[in-house]
Amino acid sequence: MKSVKKFETFEKLKSHERSSVNYSLSLEKHNAFEEFVKSVTTQLKVNSKSK
Repeated sequence: MKSVKKFETFEKLKSHERSSVNYSLSLEKHNAFEEFVKSVTTQLKVNSKSK
């Protein structure tokens, strides 16, 4: 059973929501960015060797 947290004001609720982070989504984005960087650096290496 999940616990319930009671907030005194709407502002406190919104600030709490902003502070919580979806780590799995951040990790997916980071991994996708790493793959993009790898593909760019690989392409640059291939292009520089072909000259």
